[in-house]
Amino acid sequence: QAFGRFVQNIPAPLGIGKITLDDGSQVSGFLCEPYALGNAREITALGGWRAYIASIRQAGDTVKA
Repeated sequence: QAFGRFVQNIPAPLGIGKITLDDGSQVSGFLCEPYALGNAREITALGGWRAYIASIRQAGDTVKA
């Protein structure tokens, strides 16, 4: 029941699904629908969301949701 309530409150374009890690194992995690990626910035090289936020704050930019 708790998981259902949690998932019900996840806003589009996000969702929960299986994610394949570099070692080939799969875990449950957040997914984003492809239609929302059109103007998205690739942040993989930064190491993740927290590093992205830190980099834009350092540059004086604002967070773009």
